Amino acid sequence: MDTPTIPGYDILAPLPQGGMSAVFKARQISLDRVVVLKILPPAMAADGVDIAKLLAEAKITAQLKHPNMVQVYDFGKSPDGIYYFVMEFVSGYSVADWIRRKTSLSVNDTLLCAHCVAEALRYAWDTFGIVHCDIKPDNVIIDGDGTVKVADLGLARSVRSVMDKAKFGTGIVVGTPYYISPEQSQGRLKLDCRTDIYSLGAMLYHCLTGKLPFEGLPLLEIMDCQITDQIPDLMDLQPHASIAVACLIEKMMAKNPAHRQKDWPEVIRDMIRARSEILPEGPLPPAGTSTMKRCLAREQRLKELDAAAHIGPVQKPAESAPAAPGSVDQAPPERYAQASRPGEPLPYIVARPRRWIKPEWLAAVIMLLVLAVPCLLLVNMFVKTKRVAQASHPSERAAGGDVSGEALAKTEALAKTEALASAKPSAEPGLAKTEALASAKPSAEPELSKTEALAQHRLEVALQWCQANPGQYNEAIRQFAKIAAQSKGTRYAQAAEDEIARIRERKRAALAADMKALHANVQPLLDRQKWREAAKLFEQYEGPFKTETEAERKAKVQEWLDRDRARQAEMRQAAEAQKQEQSRQWQGILNDVAACLVEGNPSAALAIVQQATNNTVLSTNRSDLLTLASMLAEAGRADQRLLNSFRSQKDQEVVIALTKGPEHLVVRDVQDDTILVEKIIIVNAGQIVQSKAIRLQDLSLEEKKARLGTNTMPDTALVHGLVALRDGNWAAAETSWSQAGPFLSVPLMAKLQERKNRQREEKARNDFILLLRAAQVEVVEPLPGCEVCLMAIYQKKYPPQTAKALAKNVAGYQEQYGQTEFAQAYAPALAALQQAPVIASDSNKTASAENAPALAKTGPPNGAAVLQELLDRNPGLTEFNVSLVTDGAGKIVRAELIALDLKDISPLAGLPDLRAVVCAVTRPDDWREAPGKTPLSDLSPLKGLHLQEVYISYTQVKDLSPLAGMPLTKLDLTGTRVTDLSVLKGMPLRELTLSRLTIRDVKPLAGLPLESLNISHTEVSDLAPLTGMKLKRLIATASRIRDITVLAGMPLTELNISDTEVTNLSPLTGMKLEHLNLSQTRVRDLTLLAAMPLRGLNLSKTNIRDLSPVRGLALEMLNVRATRVKDLDPLRDMPLKWLNISESAVRDLAPIQNLPIEEIWLDYNTYQQMPADTYRAFTTVLIRMPRLQKVNGKYDFRERRRRK
Repeated sequence: MDTPTIPGYDILAPLPQGGMSAVFKARQISLDRVVVLKILPPAMAADGVDIAKLLAEAKITAQLKHPNMVQVYDFGKSPDGIYYFVMEFVSGYSVADWIRRKTSLSVNDTLLCAHCVAEALRYAWDTFGIVHCDIKPDNVIIDGDGTVKVADLGLARSVRSVMDKAKFGTGIVVGTPYYISPEQSQGRLKLDCRTDIYSLGAMLYHCLTGKLPFEGLPLLEIMDCQITDQIPDLMDLQPHASIAVACLIEKMMAKNPAHRQKDWPEVIRDMIRARSEILPEGPLPPAGTSTMKRCLAREQRLKELDAAAHIGPVQKPAESAPAAPGSVDQAPPERYAQASRPGEPLPYIVARPRRWIKPEWLAAVIMLLVLAVPCLLLVNMFVKTKRVAQASHPSERAAGGDVSGEALAKTEALAKTEALASAKPSAEPGLAKTEALASAKPSAEPELSKTEALAQHRLEVALQWCQANPGQYNEAIRQFAKIAAQSKGTRYAQAAEDEIARIRERKRAALAADMKALHANVQPLLDRQKWREAAKLFEQYEGPFKTETEAERKAKVQEWLDRDRARQAEMRQAAEAQKQEQSRQWQGILNDVAACLVEGNPSAALAIVQQATNNTVLSTNRSDLLTLASMLAEAGRADQRLLNSFRSQKDQEVVIALTKGPEHLVVRDVQDDTILVEKIIIVNAGQIVQSKAIRLQDLSLEEKKARLGTNTMPDTALVHGLVALRDGNWAAAETSWSQAGPFLSVPLMAKLQERKNRQREEKARNDFILLLRAAQVEVVEPLPGCEVCLMAIYQKKYPPQTAKALAKNVAGYQEQYGQTEFAQAYAPALAALQQAPVIASDSNKTASAENAPALAKTGPPNGAAVLQELLDRNPGLTEFNVSLVTDGAGKIVRAELIALDLKDISPLAGLPDLRAVVCAVTRPDDWREAPGKTPLSDLSPLKGLHLQEVYISYTQVKDLSPLAGMPLTKLDLTGTRVTDLSVLKGMPLRELTLSRLTIRDVKPLAGLPLESLNISHTEVSDLAPLTGMKLKRLIATASRIRDITVLAGMPLTELNISDTEVTNLSPLTGMKLEHLNLSQTRVRDLTLLAAMPLRGLNLSKTNIRDLSPVRGLALEMLNVRATRVKDLDPLRDMPLKWLNISESAVRDLAPIQNLPIEEIWLDYNTYQQMPADTYRAFTTVLIRMPRLQKVNGKYDFRERRRRK
């Protein structure tokens, strides 16, 4: 279909056609974001009931927010009756594209993708009961970061209903025949989530096999097949496919919804099981009842699993000796095992044979138990005897110190512990030796001495403590060291020393293992070069060896932080390099485009931009490139647009502005690039019809511009500049291209200047050749160098009159081309021509032509002569930059010279009736800042004139003395070099502009009858010289003033003290101010404004929070940008036409909904990450504002307003 026009959206490019709509990539102008527009066909408007239902579902869909869903932003109807959806733009590819590239997908990719789709559908069903009804690979999109997103969720059912009614003549939801469920094919109206489960199963089948269900059949026949027929088993097409995945698809595609999974959670669980190759929960559909067949191989395998599952109940194997190699016990467990549920058949599981204890092993165990019991009784008796012997020496027990005071105090409990410890085998030979030494009493040795007995006891207690506290190495070493010291000279001291060595070895091994584990934890981070995260783990280590590893960890932390800093520096350098390269290439593209346009070749410029869209370096500029491409495409159609404008006027009489003047003509036809017209001439006998043909070059520039559009948008300005350049009107091209937008204006102006310079250089060369020929110097192309030309000139001599003419011509050449590179390169030759040797009349002596008398000049007789002389004296000036205004008597009373290269205004001295002079870069009524300064510095030609108005803004003028004594009432000195204002004393000035002057003192202004004064962007701080003035307007923006007391009592109606240090407004009490600008001031109290007749108020970038003081004012303009204002209730009933609340805390627009606002600025942009509810609330109010035309200066809301 043709590209539609949707108000508020720029169509950027068509996207692949959807099954139920045309799809376009577009830019939403209000939010400056890229979106997708789905344009529904005209059939949508056929049934109001369908549209109402679609609108209701669209409102619900807009509330759906899930990471796996494509977000729907808006739904509307254009003035042309086109219904459309506005959706999130996903930069990625569909699963259908994926299948087309890969033929079929892997099981892991397919299940992962399907899992994400199921999660999204589960959310839609559980939250709003929404059924998609059109699940297929085309509606599942993979985003650039790998996120899976479901498109058309919540819309497919309503839209499909309308589409299928038009296609099949029914109101049922048919969907895409390859994937629809049998109940959809049967036309059932009540559908639930199991319909989407079927479609998702069909999509799984397509992804894994690469084949559509019932592929190759007509659509209506496919619908019948979904009810009655079957497709091949997955395992027939993919023999290596998992039986679990095949069973999953078979269950999802069961023809009876009751045989499918009952809901999405069950589907998700089955998908997770399938990824582990476990069969789905619950029973499979009966054989032959699913759309996917069950092949014989899979049927046989399922029977085997079912038989294995009924061998016996599943038991946990007994822990016994390892089975012999090759035995049944070493066979891998069946991967399709599952736990059965109540009411379900036994799961498919293979039970293992039980492991029985062999009879000989059982006898050995019994014999061991019989022998162990008497041994335990003997040990217990021995311990009791020893404790009784030790209990008779209380002093010796006390001598044990702090080895284990609690153990010594509780003798009976300790005896039991020692008995158990002696019966337990030690894991280390050395430890067993120490324990044996601690408890052994050889029968051959006499009874232990008291010292040895005490040492033995201490050793026993320490060993028990070590076993109970295996990780406290330092404390254990301390205890054994103390025992060694106290038992010095005994065998127990050596045993303690041996134990210390073993503990230290264990500690070393444990520390090494702990650090190895810590390193293992951070290794994944190190592999990904996440140095800072790894360092954080090392810093936060709180293990048992924190103190011992502190130095090692600190070293590693420092090393990794250094690496992180180095990596960050590299990344910053790379990012900066990439940014610079991107900027360089982007600027190169703009310069190349501008060069093509200046040469009049928009097609070549368009080719450059289109090629750049594929440049990955310029990916961030892609949106701008598309905008440029659209502008250039329209520029390339300029001629066709002109011809079409005449086609639309066929057989109409119109006034056509031709280069020779306007004519009344009747447009008859347009053939190729020719417009056939008739001119009807009325004569006495009737009328004469004169046929003629007009070509585009016969049209005046103004006629072309009018037909190409009169707005000031960049695309229109670009076309206007092109046609002006083609017509040779450089000034008009420059004017138009200065408005060609932020991308092209600067490079276009630069390239245009380069072309002008080239042409000027070429003209300088050609005119120099003419000078040489006039001097009878033979010229041979290519032009020789300056030295050759100089030698040829020196060989010539001329009569006096010829020499004078040459000198005059050279002077004119120097005036016009003296600044060119060519003229400077051939300056010696030009000087030789100007001083050409003259043949004397009375002798052979020569005289210099420079001494010849100058020709008398006569004053300009009229305006045309003045204009010509101005042009001659200012080579960069054109007639379009000069305006000489006459009064009723034909006298020139006003001269306007608007140009950047104005230098000499001497011809104005010959205009005695002048009353106003404008010598500036921009016109006085143009508020924009000038692009530069004109070189004009001398005002002496104005001396003696009776001027009343002088505007010399942005010139190099410093001396105002030529204006002395003039009856000036208006003077504009903006941006000049003036520092001395004394010449202004006594002048009848009413309006004075001193903006951007380097002045501090305004004392010379004292006593002047000023009504309007502008001292903005100056160093003025003292307003005392203004005392007594009757100022009505004072502009003091960005000045140094702090105190405005002197303004008290003045009849001010407009005051601008923005960006000053003023804090006290009390001197303004009682004033009748209509416009007040307090932007960027520290003013806090606004109470005195309540009595003022204000119509405009600027409070931007102030600390104002409360607007209550302005309640009841008749404001038409209010600016509270970047303030802390939250409540707009005080603005109710105001006649506001312009309002700026951007960067404020305002979140409720209800109080201003009914105001006559025509333009508003606010934070209404998705790039500012607005909360969705705030965005909707703002939109609701904005579309109901009765007169709103612009939002943020660039969005026309008139077309979006809807009836409540």
